[in-house]
Amino acid sequence: MKDFRKVSALLICSSIAFGVIGCSGSAPAGTGPATSSATAGTTMTATEEATETTAAETAGEAEEGPYDIADIEVEGGRVWTNDDPAYEALVDSYKYGYDRYGVYLVATDDDIVVMYCEDALQTDGVTPVCQYTTYDIASCSKLFTATAIFQLMEQGLISLDDTIDQYFPEYEAGSQITISDLLHMRSGIPDYLNEFDLFWRDYDEENMEEFYRIVASDGFSDQDLLDNMYDADLLFEPGTQMSYSNTNYTLLAMIVEELSGMAFCDYMQEYIFDVCGMEHTSMAAGDETSVILNWEEPYELGLVDTNGHSMMPNTDRGDGGIHTCLADLLAFDRALFGGQLVSEGSLAEMTNWIDNYGCALMRNTGSSGAYHMGGAFTYISSNTILDSQNFGHVYIIMFIHQ
Repeated sequence: MKDFRKVSALLICSSIAFGVIGCSGSAPAGTGPATSSATAGTTMTATEEATETTAAETAGEAEEGPYDIADIEVEGGRVWTNDDPAYEALVDSYKYGYDRYGVYLVATDDDIVVMYCEDALQTDGVTPVCQYTTYDIASCSKLFTATAIFQLMEQGLISLDDTIDQYFPEYEAGSQITISDLLHMRSGIPDYLNEFDLFWRDYDEENMEEFYRIVASDGFSDQDLLDNMYDADLLFEPGTQMSYSNTNYTLLAMIVEELSGMAFCDYMQEYIFDVCGMEHTSMAAGDETSVILNWEEPYELGLVDTNGHSMMPNTDRGDGGIHTCLADLLAFDRALFGGQLVSEGSLAEMTNWIDNYGCALMRNTGSSGAYHMGGAFTYISSNTILDSQNFGHVYIIMFIHQ
């Protein structure tokens, strides 16, 4: 058994998450706060500089373009780059912006600019890693949850100022906490994942490794989570400061279920995945096709399976739980920021920065744009959206092995 510091670093920094309602085999996933904002900020700044230096004289399209992601063939271990001269500065900035192990994409609203896929095979041992290889995107799932809430808001079923005692009447602090507080991470509710000693009343420091394992392997129900939340003290007065807490987005998923009358995974499928044409995305357990590296330690702790994939609860939702690929996450980003999923007003609120956090989006303080990151046990996901003067939105998506 590993010592406490190693276990804590693995579990907390990797940012696991789990949920609480039955969807036939809903996916295991890891979630948590951004662990490398400096990296994301650097990436976005570089992109903005690149787009600003791409002058109008290079604006013509190449004969072959624009490229659709389905038409690009990237052989294992090779970087594909767009040969349109309009993207020269972007290509120069990003063609080496990937890790040796993982997948990486840079795209605009209409075109693909750079794509890299590692020289490896998927779990079937035959198919090369490609734009359709699926990964557990962990906390990047939160943006889907926020989108669902705003969809319901546009139907008049909920508002930002609603207090959550309407949904959790036994929660004494619920009358002080609004939907906006949950979305903007300003509720003061402890993080059930990263603040064990503050959230779980039965937390035992002498048996902390076993406690981590229980929580990470579906050892609690919805009601268990809520009962512990009811007993936990708030970290601060709601609405007065920001503190990242996975609990907020688990509660939002429960609210989506109550308002829609649907299991969260079913809502995601009908109103987001299907709308965006995300054919390789689900919340079903065991559907990841990526081959994980360096998973011996979490395997010893019982946290991943023999393929290195997370052994999180089968009912994960809200703060994580989505398995997707480069092509599908790009389709979601384009639909969201193109106004196909929520209105312009909703999108403005989602990027209404309070302490540099919007609604499942973090503000890049170095230049215009937003991002979110997610940590599974063995790799990280990153989803960055930049507002560019020359290309509209620039999307940078990566799933990189740690």
